[in-house]
Amino acid sequence: MEGILSQEEIDVLLGGGSDPEPEVEEHIVKTIKLTKKEEDAIGEMGNISIGSSSTALSTLLMREVSITTPKVEVLTFADLKKDLKGGEKVLIKIEYKSGFSGLNILLLKKEDAVVIGDLMMGNEGTNPPAELDDLYLSAVGESMNQMMGSSATALAGMFSKDIDINPPEVAIEDIEKLKRQTDFFQENKEFIGVKFKLEIKDLINTNIYQIMSYDFSKMIAKEMFALSGEEEASQQTPNMGQHEQPMQQPMYQQPMQQPMYQQPMYQQPMQQPMYQQPMQQPSMMGNYNMYQQQQQVNIQPAQFSNFGTPNYQNLPTNIDLIMDVPLEVTVELGRTKMQIKDILDLGTGSIVELDKLAGEPVDVLVNGKLIAKGEVVVIDESFGIRITDIVSQMERLTKVQ
Repeated sequence: MEGILSQEEIDVLLGGGSDPEPEVEEHIVKTIKLTKKEEDAIGEMGNISIGSSSTALSTLLMREVSITTPKVEVLTFADLKKDLKGGEKVLIKIEYKSGFSGLNILLLKKEDAVVIGDLMMGNEGTNPPAELDDLYLSAVGESMNQMMGSSATALAGMFSKDIDINPPEVAIEDIEKLKRQTDFFQENKEFIGVKFKLEIKDLINTNIYQIMSYDFSKMIAKEMFALSGEEEASQQTPNMGQHEQPMQQPMYQQPMQQPMYQQPMYQQPMQQPMYQQPMQQPSMMGNYNMYQQQQQVNIQPAQFSNFGTPNYQNLPTNIDLIMDVPLEVTVELGRTKMQIKDILDLGTGSIVELDKLAGEPVDVLVNGKLIAKGEVVVIDESFGIRITDIVSQMERLTKVQ
């Protein structure tokens, strides 16, 4: 019987013993495109959104979480399969209920979702189960719900309108079967992908994809342009060029400065005399409005200067003398009141509920005085604060006296 060949040996002989031909990568020409400004606008929105989400996730997991700057690109299903490789993926559908109209999808590897679920269950994440059962899948869904809820809150504050989402839908699918979950993942269909790198210290170092339709991404870019006043600036006549100044603030901060220049000074000269020399850098539109307003202010009678002058108006002339004085800057996450018995019962693992909601701006104090509000971000391995609202320079000088 030694001369009988096995089935494997027969298959090798029939195939000539040669290796299979390598697959030729198909190059697909993209038909939709985003401009560089649109990519930057979508990336900025994603940065704010996911930055807020990472803070919420870090709080939930009680672990250091960092998410890198997003990369925006036009993708096809083939691109996703190439980057995510094979195996099962966790798909999270986020549908906007108000504020925006559209669907976003988050994609991450199942093995990373298992670790997140294990941490949500109160474990260390170092020995997670091999599979995601219903309990772990529910825990992952809750973490994504908290993340995207925090994201919606941050976007609502940025766009100054109500933004709400439906509870996220979580599913596990083999990457080849993702097509039955959404119309996005059809062969050769193009969509916009925002790619982030997620790191949970000593546990996860992976990529997360935020998927959106082309129409949704264009709508986001339009909202960001309107927020920064870029559309209005592009419509100005050429002779305004000498009044334009480059924007030095992120685009989502501009609306906080613009209201200072929208009301003409001559309407309330007796109540707001200090507005005749604003301390902050105006935006392009604000600078042009100031140019018109100054022409009107120049005709005001000089006697307006005789009305009650605040004491701190003389401070800017000598402000250089105290520039090197150190001040204590504190970021306050929130406060609460507890009974003595509850404080005595505190121990390792105790949770104290604060008076702020997840995603709500935190307070920035200088020497105990509130001067700004912002959101917590993660910079490398340290926490930081991104300022989202700040009082005027004169008001700040008053508060730190």
